[in-house]
Amino acid sequence: MVKYLLYAPGSRGIGHFRRMRAILKPLLCASDRSLLLTPSDYGYVVKEKLLNVKITKVQNEVEVLSETQKFNPDVLIVDTLPMGVNGELTELIKNKNLKKVLVLRQRHDISLARLRKQISFYDLVLLPYRKGNSLEKLLRGAAPIVSVGEIFNSHDIEPKHTRRKFNVPQKAILIVATCGGGGTIDSDKITPIIFSALKKVSNEIKSYVIFSTGPMNRVKLGYSSKTFKIYKYIPDIQNLIAAANLVICFGGYNTINEVVAASRPAIILPSRTLTDDQVRRAKEAKKFIRSDFIVTKKLSTEKLYLKIKHFLIAMPLVNRKHLPAINNGAKLAAEEIRALAKF
Repeated sequence: MVKYLLYAPGSRGIGHFRRMRAILKPLLCASDRSLLLTPSDYGYVVKEKLLNVKITKVQNEVEVLSETQKFNPDVLIVDTLPMGVNGELTELIKNKNLKKVLVLRQRHDISLARLRKQISFYDLVLLPYRKGNSLEKLLRGAAPIVSVGEIFNSHDIEPKHTRRKFNVPQKAILIVATCGGGGTIDSDKITPIIFSALKKVSNEIKSYVIFSTGPMNRVKLGYSSKTFKIYKYIPDIQNLIAAANLVICFGGYNTINEVVAASRPAIILPSRTLTDDQVRRAKEAKKFIRSDFIVTKKLSTEKLYLKIKHFLIAMPLVNRKHLPAINNGAKLAAEEIRALAKF
């Protein structure tokens, strides 16, 4: 049995939790135990279908150390922030009796020298990108680093079964829209625009619409019908994405990887964030799938409505048999962590 202590900040989205869950699925054995510590209210995302995961909300270093002492873990796995949100992991990562793993998706607004010093406390740094990425080159020598490839939740249910679950006919046009966690800076602006454009399209083109606004989204949309359904949060949304004829989404790391892996046509609406370049990611996606994007400052109901119509009418839909453009690095990440735990 291995006891894994997890830490995820969960600031404006649920990406930290979904990435952690993607790793845990191939990592945990039946006898293993894991405890997620987080200052966020949305840690439940990690727990879905993983029965041996416990979640505890913590607010400061004292609580982190207290919960760690009670759990007595073998391995610590931290997502993105080496020292935590406000330095609450400072003492914990100095524990020499604990194997420490950092999943580093991006370099935040700190100097390279400071980041290199922070990651030096870790026994293993996993980069969720392909080998030869810029982070790998910048951090080489600061800690043991392995680029495992993109980490995300792969769809694991046949599209026909997902459609049946959501009462969507097999041959019907299905449009899936998602705002991810719904907590980005401009979610309040983008969400109503997506809704209005989809409503306009659904009145003209016979289709089914499923819209997940995100658990952090403050916008309330009261409309719903048999063919137009709105959800606050959809577990395993990657399966719904794989069943869609068209996806409308923000440009977050997890969602874009799920869309690309499923080879789905997509209209990407890069959201403004403080640390993430979603426009760059939207441009990259065009290399792998039939997609286009509209930047926030140019987004309007009419523009999105016309773009959706163009995809549904003027462009042939992608064949479902297309091979995934990317491989999931979650399994390799799990193998690296398991090897460290046994060392």
